[in-house]
Amino acid sequence: FQHFFWFYSHPAVYVMVLPVFGIFSEVFPVYARKPLFGYKIVAVSSLIITGLSGIVWVHHMFASGTPGWMRIVFMASTMLISVPTGIKVFAWVGTIWGGKLRLDTSMLFAMGGLINFVFAGITGIMLSSVPIDIHVNNTYFVVGHFHYVLYGTITFGIYAGIYHWFPKMTGRMVNETLGKIHFVMTFVGFNITFLPMHQLGLQGMNR
Repeated sequence: FQHFFWFYSHPAVYVMVLPVFGIFSEVFPVYARKPLFGYKIVAVSSLIITGLSGIVWVHHMFASGTPGWMRIVFMASTMLISVPTGIKVFAWVGTIWGGKLRLDTSMLFAMGGLINFVFAGITGIMLSSVPIDIHVNNTYFVVGHFHYVLYGTITFGIYAGIYHWFPKMTGRMVNETLGKIHFVMTFVGFNITFLPMHQLGLQGMNR
């Protein structure tokens, strides 16, 4: 039953995060005033992530008595998915690099989401490694990683999209001062809340 659950539940995370990757790919070029760096490979990497997302679910079960060969196969497949994801990150950084940046609220949320996502990716690679995953299984390290993806990346991306498209949809501009206060409080509050969980998890605090 764990296989049934995680076969659905891990790809569900990608169902949530891939639209946010699309938001990042729309927002960064606008506020950097440059075309998206490597547009075609960014698009192809989305398809590769979609395919690979279906063959990584067992990394949630490394501590549940899965056989050694299965651990190795799914450790490799989980690490492999970082390649197309990393391509996206480098493309977004390449778009920002050398651009004439306009740090409106939408851009701030997109950049904050990207920073959080890079950290989530680093801890995700750590969790894909069988020995580390077994050590921190069912601890706050996993909780911290999960929230850096779900809130630090996805919610920040949604905010970036709302601030970007709300004026286009309604004809009403948003208050940039309040928006920037929103960003600073959210970014600082989020990191103060979830960053220490990684250290707690490494020290063995159960979730």
